[in-house]
Formats: sequence, C-alpha cells, structure tokens
Amino acid sequence: LSNNPQMFPSCTSLLTASLPLYPTLLRLHLDYNNMNASSVVAFAEIIPICRNLNYLSLLGNNLDQVCCRSLALAVKKSKTLISLDYDNKVANDFEWFPKKISIYTLQNMEHEIQRLKEINSATPDDPATKSLSSQSPKTDSISEIQKEMGILLTKDLPTSVFVQRSHALIDRIN
Repeated sequence: LSNNPQMFPSCTSLLTASLPLYPTLLRLHLDYNNMNASSVVAFAEIIPICRNLNYLSLLGNNLDQVCCRSLALAVKKSKTLISLDYDNKVANDFEWFPKKISIYTLQNMEHEIQRLKEINSATPDDPATKSLSSQSPKTDSISEIQKEMGILLTKDLPTSVFVQRSHALIDRIN
C-alpha cells in the first residue's frame, strides 16, 4: 500500500476495518503516503488486532508526538510486531521513541521465542515444529538471542548503541 498518497485519509477507515480480517497478514508497508496524524493513529489502533503482523513500515510519513505515542502503545500491546520502520528524523525529534520501540519489539521477539519453545516441547517429534535453529543456518541459537536481549533490556546503553544493537539483533532473527 506504499506510494499511494491519494488513498489517504479517504480509505483509512475501510483499510483499518479490513486488515484485521486477514489472519495471514505478516507485513504492512504504508511508506510515502503523506498520512495525517489521524490516519497513523487509526492504523496504530489495529496493530494489536492483527494477530500475525510482525513488520510495519511507515517510512516517508510525518510522525508527530501523538503518532509516536500511539505507535509505541500499539507495539507494546501487540505480541507479534517485531519491526517498525520509520524515518531517522522521528528518532531525532523524539529521543524516547526509538528506545520504547526497541524495548517493545525485543519483548515481542522474546514472546515469540517462548511460544516457539512451547510448540517444540509439546510436539518434539513433529517435523513441522522443529527448532528454528535446525531449519536455517542463518538463525542464531535461542540462548544467544536471549543473552543479547537481556543485555539490551538491562544495561544503560547510549541511545545510538542501543538502537544499533537492537536492529542488529532483529536482523539476526530475520
């Protein structure tokens, strides 16, 4: 849905009503749509309802403080969103925003790892639920990811280091 500024705000209510009806929706790109604050807030309100959404991109949209607060709350309420893309200008304007988003997305990753562990322990012989580390050489072991998440959640790191390390962790998981 990126690069369609003519759709917004007129289609916002239709899209926000429809998107939760797609249970397999994993990624949502709303880049460069010149969305106003009410449209961004409306999308933020449906993020927790989209049960499998794990990636949202809002690059090229002007996010004000209200948008950032709504998005931070949405990521916190969501148990699946592990990546939110936004412009660096937002990080410069609202220093608290990247910290909150990083913390909430890391918590969501931890939740997803725990969910996968429970699936693996419930059906250890089912090939469909084998450990992610055995399926992909790119994926780090769960204990390494948990260790890095622990460092990010407990250490008082400078913002730039925190954001850089959290993005690196997200890249390792993806």
